[in-house]
Amino acid sequence: MSLLAQADAAFQLSLVKPPIVALVLAGWAWVVSHLDKDAGFFYLKQGLFSLAHLVAAIVGFGLMLAVPAFWVGLPLGLLVLLSSIAGYVVYRNKQVPPGKEWTLDLESFKQNLEQRQQRSAQKSAAVRLQDSNGTELEVPQSNDPRYAAHRAVENLLDYAIARSAGQVDLAVEPEQTKLSVKIDGVSYKQDPLEPKLALQVIDYLKAAAGQDVEDRRRKQTGRITAIDDEGTPTDLEVVTAGSTRGLKLQAILDPDRVTEMPLSMLGLLPAQLEYVESLLSENKGVVMVAADRHQGGPTTMYALVHHVDPYINSVVSVEESDAIELEGVDRHIIDRSTPAGEFNQKLGVIIRSDPNVVMLDRVADADTLKAVGEVGADMRFLLPLPAENATKALSTYVKAVGDRKQAARSLATVIAQRLVRTLCPTCRVPYKPDPSAIKKLNLPADKVGTLYKASGKVLVKDREQECPDCHGIGYRGRTGIFEVMPLDDTARQLITGGDHDQLRNHLRKQGMVYLQEAALAKVVEGHTDIKEVQRVLSGKGSD
Repeated sequence: MSLLAQADAAFQLSLVKPPIVALVLAGWAWVVSHLDKDAGFFYLKQGLFSLAHLVAAIVGFGLMLAVPAFWVGLPLGLLVLLSSIAGYVVYRNKQVPPGKEWTLDLESFKQNLEQRQQRSAQKSAAVRLQDSNGTELEVPQSNDPRYAAHRAVENLLDYAIARSAGQVDLAVEPEQTKLSVKIDGVSYKQDPLEPKLALQVIDYLKAAAGQDVEDRRRKQTGRITAIDDEGTPTDLEVVTAGSTRGLKLQAILDPDRVTEMPLSMLGLLPAQLEYVESLLSENKGVVMVAADRHQGGPTTMYALVHHVDPYINSVVSVEESDAIELEGVDRHIIDRSTPAGEFNQKLGVIIRSDPNVVMLDRVADADTLKAVGEVGADMRFLLPLPAENATKALSTYVKAVGDRKQAARSLATVIAQRLVRTLCPTCRVPYKPDPSAIKKLNLPADKVGTLYKASGKVLVKDREQECPDCHGIGYRGRTGIFEVMPLDDTARQLITGGDHDQLRNHLRKQGMVYLQEAALAKVVEGHTDIKEVQRVLSGKGSD
């Protein structure tokens, strides 16, 4: 038997040698593949070195197999394999730009290792943060004092962003913490953090938002951006403040977000939509949107102004920001901190320019309404007014204008609204309502068949699991319920005379639908459920 055959037989019978050679082969292949990518990146002699590595492999692994003494052939083969690798490194370091060389310096190796770990941490993070300048912040490593705080922030924002939350609230008191996430206007309590960790979370977010970490009392506001694992950015406004009781942090997600939605998608009932659209075809009268905070008023305001053609009308807006695009509209940006007197003075200048349509994103004070009431009969105004319903908004307007006849003459309509959460279509549950309950709700029993309610659960192979679409909440998004006041000449006469009972009766005859009726219509249509309607109309629409 030849020496080569003897070596091969000995190699095959060994339990140690094949795994060692396999390990060397895997390591060599990994190194060479990276060298090949590096050569391609720097436009080096990629083909030549690939051939050199191949020749070295044939010779090196051949020595490992051919030399009868394996422990002699192994180092000889390794030397041959390393020769082509070393030759590439020497050649490479002479060709690459300064600072890109490879060295065996221990400090450089440590830095490269830390950089790889940092890149891995950035890549694997569920949420990464950017400061107000758009600079991405490094994800703290496990040996970093900020690591625990970042992990808590990451888990919290991952939960909030996945559910399209609007706000995160964290309060830290000496003995306890309170943590909640607001989703579609409803606060969901989260497991409280330990006070020490909660303080670290606040300091971590304050630093990211460019706030003074040492100042524990003054109210501070800053901006950061959270980027989820899919690369989608979410802007956050971070507000912090302290008191004798402790510290508070409020993170508002997408603070400038105003949903752009056409009038037909707001949730108006068909008759309401038809009336509002016909009203907007004229350019006279005040259209008031009565909605409390967080009840969708801005969305409705922009839907109304979008319905006006700016190319055949002179349209002017007075807004705090221009986050929503309004093509063809002459926009006046006035900061919300502007004093009421200055705001009204600027409004007077706009009115004197004689536009067809003026949209206000806020009412500074009663004098704003008085100024609008004086010219509203000859000019279209779209303006918001925080109010519980259309009747209360009307009373506020009449009182501010000061002249009932002038107020009645200038007013086109009042649109009051609330927001109700819509059922998740994936997991909503159908049921047959109790006839007695239907009767209590003043619903026609003969027209109510199947209703739906929130679930948050789905069946997967006969096993109940959390709904993947709503994450177990049972609701996804919100829709509006509306109260539209149809004003005609008779209604204006009743407003002038201050006859509220007769006005209410007349509006009912004209087909006015109250908020509760509009909400129940959404229940019958399967968009929401009775529990949600009761929550909103009981005054708990926005926690």
